[in-house]
Amino acid sequence: MVVEDGDIFGDGINVAARLKALAEPGGICVSARVQEDAVGKLDLAFEDMGERALKNIARPVRAYRVAMERRTDCEGTGAVAASLTHGRQWSWLKAWGIQVAQRRGMRRAIVAVARRLPVVLHRMWVDGSEFRWRKDGAAVPAVA
Repeated sequence: MVVEDGDIFGDGINVAARLKALAEPGGICVSARVQEDAVGKLDLAFEDMGERALKNIARPVRAYRVAMERRTDCEGTGAVAASLTHGRQWSWLKAWGIQVAQRRGMRRAIVAVARRLPVVLHRMWVDGSEFRWRKDGAAVPAVA
């Protein structure tokens, strides 16, 4: 990855842009590398979409769709809505989303978290870090 005059270049950025186009409206699509880093660390399920030939990417990329739970009693749908309403694992991202929902409504919270989640996943992928359940990096109590 290269940063030049505020622009970001590199295969990772190109792959992310191409995978975004594969995602359903309101959905999230990630590469195998991001899926491997996130599985077991985030309260998400992934559906294998197989290897995909992506424009301007030399090799095929295995793509994963974040599993969506369709709900009729919620304005939003998708993995973020399911995580905010049904996810048992606590995280700073979920707590932030719930605060947004209390102030601005569930629909806006879903959009806000959906926009923030790829940034978090990308940061994990770039620097090889694990998901921090708390912003301060401290341990989080186990979920019963």
